[in-house]
Amino acid sequence: MSRRLFPDNDAWSSEASRAANNATVGFMDLLAILEEDGPVDLKDFHFIVTHAIGSFVAGLSVSRRL
Repeated sequence: MSRRLFPDNDAWSSEASRAANNATVGFMDLLAILEEDGPVDLKDFHFIVTHAIGSFVAGLSVSRRL
């Protein structure tokens, strides 16, 4: 069985909080790279990030069940 990051189903654990913070820093770095030539439309950035995360998690879901 997988280890839960939200064991109480309603409170952020310190590990989950750190993970979210690390992801935010990574997104900030990605946005800085994309904006080297000027501002990027945030709707486009949101699409890229949500697509990448969704694809990554879907891939993990498939590979872990095989």
